[in-house]
Amino acid sequence: MRFFLSSLRRFSAPIGNSALRRARILGGGRGPQSHIAVAPFRLLQALARLLGVLWLSSGLTSCNKDTPKTPAAAPAFSVPSGSYTSVQSVTITEATANATIYYTTDGSTPITSSAVYSGPVAVKSSGILSAMAVAPGYLPSQVTSATYQINLITALPAFSLSPGTYPNPISVAITDATPNATIFFTTDGTLPSTSSSVYQAPLTVSTSQTLHAVATASGYQISAVAEATYTIAGGKPIVTLIPPAAGASQLSGYAYNVDPSVVKVVIYVLTNEWYVQPFVDSPYTTIGADGFWQSYTHPWQSIVVLLVDPAHYTPQATEISNPAFDPGVIAWTAYPSGPASVQFSGYTWEIKTTGSAPTDQFDPGPNFWSNDPTVVHMASDGLHLKINQIDSEWQCAEVYLPQSLGYGIYTVQIAAPLDQLDQNTVAAPIFIYAAVNQELDNEYSGFNGLIPPPDNAQFVVQPYTVPRNIVRYVQPSSSQFTSQVEWRTDHVTFRAWNGWSSTPAGTDVIYEWTYTGGNIPLVGQERVHINLWLLNGNAPAAGSGDEMVINSFSYQP
Repeated sequence: MRFFLSSLRRFSAPIGNSALRRARILGGGRGPQSHIAVAPFRLLQALARLLGVLWLSSGLTSCNKDTPKTPAAAPAFSVPSGSYTSVQSVTITEATANATIYYTTDGSTPITSSAVYSGPVAVKSSGILSAMAVAPGYLPSQVTSATYQINLITALPAFSLSPGTYPNPISVAITDATPNATIFFTTDGTLPSTSSSVYQAPLTVSTSQTLHAVATASGYQISAVAEATYTIAGGKPIVTLIPPAAGASQLSGYAYNVDPSVVKVVIYVLTNEWYVQPFVDSPYTTIGADGFWQSYTHPWQSIVVLLVDPAHYTPQATEISNPAFDPGVIAWTAYPSGPASVQFSGYTWEIKTTGSAPTDQFDPGPNFWSNDPTVVHMASDGLHLKINQIDSEWQCAEVYLPQSLGYGIYTVQIAAPLDQLDQNTVAAPIFIYAAVNQELDNEYSGFNGLIPPPDNAQFVVQPYTVPRNIVRYVQPSSSQFTSQVEWRTDHVTFRAWNGWSSTPAGTDVIYEWTYTGGNIPLVGQERVHINLWLLNGNAPAAGSGDEMVINSFSYQP
């Protein structure tokens, strides 16, 4: 009412020229000071404005209560856009309470007549999944979309029998979990394709062979290759080890084609060297009539199981070299599998290995030693030895002959420069070791390393502490040079020369030294070694391991 009275006063005031003009336009009074002609109109106009304000206020209040202005939260998908090789189960969630989710799978925009979400959506083929939410008191949400590329891959075929050794021929079935899949296989070791033989019935494996299989199905890509290697004993003595769990103390396996009343199992485990198991005074494990054997072991990093005849083989308490290569071993197997040796220059060279526990390090160094292909491997240019970091531990490389060659001339051709080694690296392209203080060495080291500067190479007859048992020299930069040890009963001559010629010119000789002292090793227990190792087990100062390449080795009696 106050507003109404105020409006009346305001509109009953004298009318100026401007107001008069407006009044005339509206058909009001004609005089410049007329109150009577205008007042009724102004009164009605004020009343109308008052009623309009009240109506508008009421209408806005009603609008604020009944008309939503905030949209519901956008739905969220549990699986993001991307490429997948299997059916994806997508859960759609919504943060707004009491919301209903509508979705489409064909790329169209969802509306309230679209499918209502009630559980995970199975995305079986490529497409676009879209969803929006509607909730009381909210505007419809924004649309959430995800694009899925579904490239289904046929399941990996499965073999009915585990790979392994079997005493007699076996029957192997191949199955696949993908519905209506077609399986293709090979038995000759080659990789199969859709042009290979189609599997129709179980395969008879009567000789040792490797099976490969792939599978395809409509709407699916071809599977990965499944592989299984089966060894059929067929009269040859074989021993197996059932793969043990890490740290297992009980071992078991089978022996085939041997007389269990004569032949026994001997087990060695590797830590820093090889130890016979389970005890030094009871090293033999009996084989059952069915070929089954079982024994126990102390902590291990690697295991080797031997078949032996106790009349011709006596286990040692410990061995530095792999017992599998001992004379008198009938058959052997190792766990975990890995190369135990390499073939190089017509000889079988064993690979030195240790465990990876801190107490497993072994001399020289002491260091960890590995048969990993990144540490020891063969290539077209020869034998590669490399110091490499594996699982945070620096692993060194060494190979050695398992047999004695005796007096003679030992020659190696080196295909890598050894004058720029890391400060902590020691390279020995050849050394002959019989026992402690019975050793012939040719060694190279980095600056301020094993060999005092300015020299970086040395010839040694152990023990090196004996006067005149060691000479040092400077090895020049050369990517092809030769090192030779001529070992005789009364002298040892060391030579190094540039190039790979069998008879070097005088200008090619780097250094030559003949030893005639009293520490020449005796023949019988010696083995030829080649190694690359870290001084005192210290990590490479430069942070990366050195590599040495031996092009060839030869022996002449």
